[in-house]
Amino acid sequence: MNREKLQAFSDTMGPLLGSRWSAWGTEQFTSNFMVSNSPKAVVLPHPKYCHPGRERPGTVFLHFIGYVRFNTDRYARAARETCLALGGA
Repeated sequence: MNREKLQAFSDTMGPLLGSRWSAWGTEQFTSNFMVSNSPKAVVLPHPKYCHPGRERPGTVFLHFIGYVRFNTDRYARAARETCLALGGA
């Protein structure tokens, strides 16, 4: 994956989606395209990596994708706790 391929992707998607291509959320779509088309890309194994509410014993990473960050205060609490643990304010 390189800048030229990403530009070609954007140049294709822009006319298809119009102004929606510049809307919030399309960066996630582009990230998924970029990662899935990268050499040696792998799907992170569940339940080691999952979104909140799907964790099991052994989960080490929660992915608060998009709207999930705002469903509850869990993301804010986790972010605050992580910042404090890392010595931040």
